[in-house]
Amino acid sequence: MAATDCRVVYDPACSTGLFLNTIKQVFHNCITIGPDLSESMINHARHIVDKAIIGDARSPGVPDAYCDYIFVRFLNSEVVTRAQAYNIFPILLQKLKDSGKLVVFGHTPVLLNIPYLESFYGLNAIKRIALNNIEDEEAIFQYYVLCKVPTLC
Repeated sequence: MAATDCRVVYDPACSTGLFLNTIKQVFHNCITIGPDLSESMINHARHIVDKAIIGDARSPGVPDAYCDYIFVRFLNSEVVTRAQAYNIFPILLQKLKDSGKLVVFGHTPVLLNIPYLESFYGLNAIKRIALNNIEDEEAIFQYYVLCKVPTLC
C-alpha cells in the first residue's frame, strides 16, 4: 500500500480500532472505517478511527464498491465456521472497488482457499503467504492479497 494511493480502508471487525489506527499512523490520508458488534469496542474505536459503527461483516455499513482496501482478520478456524466464512466473503467482496485489494489473514488457518477464490470469484491472488521474523523467531502464516480485476492489480 503506497501512502499516495491510500483511500478508504475498511476492517469489518475492527474491535478497538487499533489495527486501523496503526494504518492511519503510517498512511495519513486514509479514511478508516470499522464496525464491530461490541458497543464498548466501538466506543473506544470512535476516538482513533475516522468512522466507527456498530455492526458486522453481514451488514457492513458501507456502500457497494466503496472500499479501496478491506482487511479481513476473522475468516479463520476457531473464529467462524466454514459455512459462515463462505456466506460472509461475498458480502465483503461487494464492498470492494474493482481497483481495490482485499487482504485476508489470521492466526489460525484461513477457511477459504486460493483455488476456490480464484475460480469461483475470478480473483487474482498476488500474495499467498507471509513470514514474520521478530527477535530471531520466524513464523509463517497465511496472508492473501486479492484483487478483483487482474489488470488493475
